Amino acid sequence: MNNCVMVRSETMEPLTEPSSIRTHDVPRMTSYSVRPPLRQLLPSSVTAIGLLWTLLSIVLAFLSMFAFVSSTWVLQFPDTDQNGFGPLKACELNVRSSLAFVQTCHYFLLTHGLMNWPSSPFQVTAILYSVGTLFLLSASALAAASLVTRSVWRLRLTWLAGYFQLSAVLVQSFALAIFPMGFSSGLVEGYCGPEVGMYRLGHCSLGWGYVLAIITTSLLVFCPFLSKFSTSSSPKLTRLDLKTSPSMMAHCEPV
Repeated sequence: MNNCVMVRSETMEPLTEPSSIRTHDVPRMTSYSVRPPLRQLLPSSVTAIGLLWTLLSIVLAFLSMFAFVSSTWVLQFPDTDQNGFGPLKACELNVRSSLAFVQTCHYFLLTHGLMNWPSSPFQVTAILYSVGTLFLLSASALAAASLVTRSVWRLRLTWLAGYFQLSAVLVQSFALAIFPMGFSSGLVEGYCGPEVGMYRLGHCSLGWGYVLAIITTSLLVFCPFLSKFSTSSSPKLTRLDLKTSPSMMAHCEPV
């Protein structure tokens, strides 16, 4: 008659009967079987740096998009952000009556067309920064997908996302450097007076939109390096690994 008993494959010794098992003889496997609730939802090879990198990628992508559509790169008056412009649009506060003030904005692409931008440096900045923002949005989507995929695909996704972010850093840095070259245009002169020139704003001042774009691009420099350490090359043994491990499989022996 054959009975099935639980044995370990490397020693092939039958386990003792349940009645004779003492508490201090049972090996503790708490580090493998008990995981925090958040870690239970993620693969074991995802590290804390990977979670930080994913969160930072998503936040910076949306901050970059918010800065791009803002009209506060340059402010006409330092005490208000209602009158200003950016590489994509210009806004101004109009007085309708003694009690009504309305802000009107016009997008350069819709008003002047793609080839008739008010300033060529503004046009180049808008194109480059939008391309960099698309790279960031794609990288954040790949970073989020890498948290729930298998190990082989996870490495490929993090590698691709890191190169997207590196490209975004280069493209957006070039765009931010080109933007002040357009301060000599007629649009800037209408806002800031005749004293404007390349890298000179007259009585205008740089707004929080341009500063936000600089801070976002500066923080983005760390993302390609974080992506290299976002996954673990030697994942820990999980509960699923224990169930499928050869050393913990049941063998049938003749008794």
